[in-house]
Amino acid sequence: GIVAFCGNTLSMENCVLENGVNTAAGSQSKLYGGAVFIGARGGSERVKAEFVNCTFRQNSSLNGGAIAVVKGASSPMPVDLVVKGSEFTGCAAERTGTNGGVGGAIYLETNGAASTAAIADSRFEGNTAKMSGGAAYFDKGNLAVTNTDFITNTSAAMGGAICFSSSTGTISVDGGRMQGNKAGANGEFGGGALCVSYGKECRVQGTVFEGNEAEGSGGALYAGGLSASAVISNVQFLNNTSTKKNGGAADIQDDLLRCLPG
Repeated sequence: GIVAFCGNTLSMENCVLENGVNTAAGSQSKLYGGAVFIGARGGSERVKAEFVNCTFRQNSSLNGGAIAVVKGASSPMPVDLVVKGSEFTGCAAERTGTNGGVGGAIYLETNGAASTAAIADSRFEGNTAKMSGGAAYFDKGNLAVTNTDFITNTSAAMGGAICFSSSTGTISVDGGRMQGNKAGANGEFGGGALCVSYGKECRVQGTVFEGNEAEGSGGALYAGGLSASAVISNVQFLNNTSTKKNGGAADIQDDLLRCLPG
């Protein structure tokens, strides 16, 4: 990788990080973050990481091709991750044996729901994951995505663009375009663009899903394992496809779907 950080506050602005490689199995830092690895420093202090107007190109790792935020074995490590005005292009989460392949550009794994991730005014294009989350994978915490485009990202399993798995967390997607993303057949679920495998609530508003494809359920969107509801408002689903299972546009489980007028 290019940057390894184990502190409280990391701020990067107007940076270009490219061709970072971190794909050797072994210690924790060698599994995560082709460009930036943020690891636990012990204790329960909040870790704040901010990336503004940054460009990530052609970085790769086993998990989190560009950025990985990873908890320690016993550290609670609540995290506030902010990505604004940034671009992620051609980053990859590779796989060695049974290791890795999660979060083509971003991987976030924390202990508990106190963590937050906010992505705004950014672009993810042509990122890949050998398992789930072609552009990004989030485990635990809350995620807010605003006015961000996800274009032609791919995963071999769940979530061609985003895979979100946080039983006590919420995910919101507001605006932006998810186009030409693809999820393969290796996952339990699908979600050609967005897969929410677990969560408290999923809210999608004003987003365009176009030309996404999943071999599993939900050509554009899959949401299951929710404890509250999936709220869909003013969303366009155009020419999305599930090639082998249910829901060409979307598959919402658990009878929790609410569609609101735009």
